[in-house]
Amino acid sequence: MKKLAVALAVLVMASSAMAMMPVLQVAQTAEPVEVGSLSATAGLVLGVGDIDMTTLGARVTYGAIENLIVAADIGYELESEFIGMAIAAQYSLAMLELPVDLAVRLGYAFWDMEFQDMGALNAMLLVSGRIEQVEGLALYGGVGMDLPLADGPESELLATVGATYALPVESLSMYGELSMIRDEMAVGLGAIYAF
Repeated sequence: MKKLAVALAVLVMASSAMAMMPVLQVAQTAEPVEVGSLSATAGLVLGVGDIDMTTLGARVTYGAIENLIVAADIGYELESEFIGMAIAAQYSLAMLELPVDLAVRLGYAFWDMEFQDMGALNAMLLVSGRIEQVEGLALYGGVGMDLPLADGPESELLATVGATYALPVESLSMYGELSMIRDEMAVGLGAIYAF
């Protein structure tokens, strides 16, 4: 039953996530993490279609209190040489006895463009679950809203779908993610190391 719920959730949400800005995508399941846990993520985000974007990014994630993680990102967009930063908090709704994990994710991203600084707030409901047939594999998806803080487009629906895979090497996982906001789409790949 849990596998079916995860598969349906991912299919329903397969439109995809984080705004097209020079920072990493979600790259995180909705599972609760231990208090005091620390991980580092490194990744590459590539624009798809009309979006000419190649971003290298890094993130540090910390289990601040029970069910709450906080994260800080830095990214560098290779073509335009923009530098982006983001902070996020994710609260796992572990008290709900559901066949999948749920979390609420809030973020603020900002980046320095040639002519002006840009920023955006976003909120997302994330759902994830482990696939029992493939040890170490978890799927996640999320939908939410993105609110730019400068002149430009109004708030937009954003979505994401992705997977993490725990490698046989201790503490190392890989992730892949497809994101979309407005008509912009990006693919991300990276690694997560848990200390």
